[in-house]
Amino acid sequence: MSQPREPRHEDPTTEYVRSALHEAAQSYRPGRTAMVERVAAGRAAPPRPAPRRTPRSFLTMHPVGAAVAVAAVLAVSVIAVRSGPDHDRPVATPRPVVAAPTPARPVPTTAKAHGQPSSTPPAANGFLSTRGAIDAHSVQTWAQQNVTITNTRTLGSLRVTITVAAPAGTSVTGKFTNVPNADVTMTVTHAAGALIYAFVLRDGATLAPGKYEFAAQFNHRAGRTADRDSYAVVARTGGTYARLAGEFGAR
Repeated sequence: MSQPREPRHEDPTTEYVRSALHEAAQSYRPGRTAMVERVAAGRAAPPRPAPRRTPRSFLTMHPVGAAVAVAAVLAVSVIAVRSGPDHDRPVATPRPVVAAPTPARPVPTTAKAHGQPSSTPPAANGFLSTRGAIDAHSVQTWAQQNVTITNTRTLGSLRVTITVAAPAGTSVTGKFTNVPNADVTMTVTHAAGALIYAFVLRDGATLAPGKYEFAAQFNHRAGRTADRDSYAVVARTGGTYARLAGEFGAR
């Protein structure tokens, strides 16, 4: 058999609170008139504007959008700088166009003083031709005189002499040839107020067809002329001799 439940005894304070709340709920009656007036007042009031949304800064944008914006700003800045005035670069002053002068046609002259290059007409004799000239590097107090020979046949013997008038103040400074040194002797002698430069092909040596140069170099006083300077060439091929002579200045 089930045992009878014992009656529950609540706290007097709890019972009192419950009873008071119940009586207050029973006595409350909503004021219909007040509710209607409040609704009517709410409808008559102007509508409240929607809250404004703060625009998002490009720094708070999506990373990709921010990168695109920054690139656009930089591009505009670069265009603005390039299209603006360039104050850092100097402005080039236009130069007047000057027509180039027409070069004067050279007038043929015969140079007599050293320091002015000159040459004499070439001489020819069968297989041999020669030309004498004052070298272009000659100056007022130093000179070089050149003799050029051209032989079309092999030479068995050759002698080239350059005679330089040697007044006071004239002295030897050098001599040379493009003939191999082993095949030629070079000497300078003083005779009768002159310097004689001699280039002689050695015995047994031959000189193949070609073009060869012989030069005499010397110091002299300023104003000296080449009027009394001359050269001579004697060459042999087989049993045939050729003799040629020329001058470095007009008499």
